[in-house]
Amino acid sequence: MLNFLVEMKKNILIYFILLISFNFVLAEEINISYPLNVSVGEVFEVNLSLINFTEDSYDVKIDMLNGGSHIIQRYWEEEWKSGNYYMSEAINISNISSGNFKVNITEDYSGNNSLIIKLRDSDNNIDSFEYPINISLTYNDSDSGNSSGNESNSGGDDNSEELIISYNISWKSKDIVNGDRFYVNFEVFNLKNKSYDIKMWIENENKVITDRYDKKNKEWKSGTYYINGFINGSGNVSSKIKLRIREGYEDFNGSTKIYFRIRDIGEIINNITIKKKIIIPDSIKIDEDNKTKITGNVVKKSKTGVSESIKSDENIIYESNSEMVRKYSVYIFSCLSLLLTVLVLWRKI
Repeated sequence: MLNFLVEMKKNILIYFILLISFNFVLAEEINISYPLNVSVGEVFEVNLSLINFTEDSYDVKIDMLNGGSHIIQRYWEEEWKSGNYYMSEAINISNISSGNFKVNITEDYSGNNSLIIKLRDSDNNIDSFEYPINISLTYNDSDSGNSSGNESNSGGDDNSEELIISYNISWKSKDIVNGDRFYVNFEVFNLKNKSYDIKMWIENENKVITDRYDKKNKEWKSGTYYINGFINGSGNVSSKIKLRIREGYEDFNGSTKIYFRIRDIGEIINNITIKKKIIIPDSIKIDEDNKTKITGNVVKKSKTGVSESIKSDENIIYESNSEMVRKYSVYIFSCLSLLLTVLVLWRKI
């Protein structure tokens, strides 16, 4: 009897070990591939492979937090949305157990953070995973262009010649004033038939000091961020971007750098001068020709050199010298005639 009990305990222990081993081998896990170092505004890819997951359709959420704020967007079904949203049935185990997703850091952040991956099955059971990632504010890569803005790209088919994508930016110097909103024009040549993301910003001492306006989303955002799909179509494109100096830099003026980038193509860096805004007192009215208006008060110089003010509620009429001679010649003639008559009578008397 004792041997039987001992043997049973051995068997139970073996079964328990086998069960633990089996569960360990079949534990659900994710094989993930992504860059460990990314920059704000840089689109990067996250590749997920599900291992030992039950055959099902899984909704996928890729998120990143800064406090309570979601600072990441993911691209799904031809739309950029916050990382707070799931991508419906993004991975279906019955078809394929992996997925490749584009994401983008959309808020200012610098330092270490966590890439949060959540999987939700058809029964609303959720598995959550976190992976380390490092974020920087400045986007630098090896394909940066120079001030000439030229980049080589092959054509769309075997028969097409190599095309040179070139681009330039321009602006009116008088418009670049701190405190005003101003436009910077750009021209891009020899584009392919697709959408291009662009961004434009002004830096001072390696800090972005401008916001740019996104017409599509009707919002101002830091120049750090791309405007997705701003350029559409092939060939030559010209447009403009509205900029403003950011809060905190209201007193800045002088020479600095302006940057224009097309994602995955290159970058222009040029010098630009920011002017200080001149505030004109309300008491001085300026007309369209920038000339001071006269509002009925005429100032004239007297013979003594003292300015005299002539005020009148009536319209001021100016007479020429010839008009004055013509007007007073009758009186002069009359006076001369009277004097002559007096002399004649005086002689007779």
